[in-house]
This record gives sequence, C-alpha cells and structure tokens, in this order.
Amino acid sequence: MFKSLATNIRFAALAAMAGGAAWTVTGAIQLTGNDDLRTSDIESALEHAMLGMFSVALLLTVPAVLALSRQARSPRPGHIAAAGQVALAIAATTSNIAGHDPTFFLVVAPIANLMWLAGTIGLSVSLRRAGAISKPVAFLLPAVQVFCLPLSLVGGGLIGGAVWIAVGYLMSVGALRRTEVSAAVA
Repeated sequence: MFKSLATNIRFAALAAMAGGAAWTVTGAIQLTGNDDLRTSDIESALEHAMLGMFSVALLLTVPAVLALSRQARSPRPGHIAAAGQVALAIAATTSNIAGHDPTFFLVVAPIANLMWLAGTIGLSVSLRRAGAISKPVAFLLPAVQVFCLPLSLVGGGLIGGAVWIAVGYLMSVGALRRTEVSAAVA
C-alpha cells in the first residue's frame, strides 16, 4: 500500500539530498580536471563511475520533483521534468554499459534534456504562483541543469548539487509545503 504523504516527502527530501551529493561529487571531480567525459567513448573506470553518478543523481532527484509537483498549481510540468530525467538516466546508463553513445542517444538525449529543462521551468513557475517556493528557489531549480551539464566541465555540479541538497533540506523541514493561505489563492 502507499505510504503517507509525510513519509513520501521525507523520502523525497532524503533522495534529493543524496542526488545533490552525487552531483557534488561529480562536480568536484570535474573541477579537478580528473575526468575524460569530453568524448562519446567511455573507457576508464573514472569515466564509468562519473556517468553512473550522473544517472544516479538524475534518478535520485525524481522523487523530489514529483513531490514538488504536488505542491504546484499544476503537476504536469513536474511529470514532464521527471520523465525527461528518467529517459536521460536510461540513455546515459545504456551508454555507460556499451562504453560509447549508441545511435539512439543522439535522438533521446536532446529530447530528454528539453523535457527536463522545460518541465523544471514550468514546475518552478507553477510552484512560485502557488506560493510554495521563493523566487531564488524558483530560479535555481531549472538552473541545476545548466550547472550540471554545460557548466559541468568547470565544476558546475558543485552548485547543482548544493541546490538539491538545500531543496531536500527545505522539504524535510516543511519549508516548501503549500500553506492553506497560498492554496486558497491558487
């Protein structure tokens, strides 16, 4: 049977913080320049570990995205973001197992990234309009993708990870729950 909403939020918060920790580790490794994830071939153990952590971070933050979507005016953007994250994690895991990006990766990855980004932007706007999050959090949620992908080569995962750790903490203390006042306004 399904767990209570409070238990689900606690799980989502812990998963968000764990996902943030995974992003932080990848960001620290990339900041030191000790990774070679600049090509489509995955050969070294570090490359496999980094791509594995990338997939794990994506999957661990999905419960938080879904929990946040329940606080938003519309859950649809959160569902789109979560689906994009799962699709990207599956594509990355397939690349990791194969040791290179399969042909389908060139189709799936851009679509999954677009779903993740557009969904997260929509979720942030919907959460903000529902009064569930502050402006800085609304800005930072979609920025995680920018930090963890294009800025990953300069350690952007450190910032993306910090955002998810903070969001997980805020969820765990109830700071991101929709209040009765903001629910009445929505």
